[in-house]
Amino acid sequence: MSYDFHLFRPKPGVDPLLTAEQESAGEYPGRHDPEKEALNRVIAAALVQVNPALQVSEASPEYLAELHGVSREEADGYFRDTDIDAGEHGNGIQISLFADVADVSVPYWHTGHTAEAVFAEIWQYIQVMEHETGFKTYDSQTGRIVESWSDMEAALRSYVGTVPRVRELPG
Repeated sequence: MSYDFHLFRPKPGVDPLLTAEQESAGEYPGRHDPEKEALNRVIAAALVQVNPALQVSEASPEYLAELHGVSREEADGYFRDTDIDAGEHGNGIQISLFADVADVSVPYWHTGHTAEAVFAEIWQYIQVMEHETGFKTYDSQTGRIVESWSDMEAALRSYVGTVPRVRELPG
């Protein structure tokens, strides 16, 4: 289980909250798109500037072949999403960049000052991605579009309030 933020491109004339609630980041966009993949590399580089411990990986053709049930050669033509995290020594923050959306998630591991530091770090990443892309950020746990640091405090309260309940879950 994780606390999740969804970044998306607002649609002109449509309430951003409505757009956020209708979108799903887990879907692959299909065909290879060099322009969008290049933007994801720019975003990843900007995030690594914020935290040099971050590691960047793109979906491999083998993974895409398995995911889509196609040959490896056919999978070369599919979009490569980008995953970013600090590896096994990190704090569990996971960033996934797709063609037109991104997701940021953090497992329910942290409490107290550590949770505060993790959310401050997430907020830095969100600011970088919004700046690079024009995305808006949706907090699916509070059901709100993230607009300011006060929204971070609301998200942190929601996260901290959920950690004990998650720890009580079996297995």
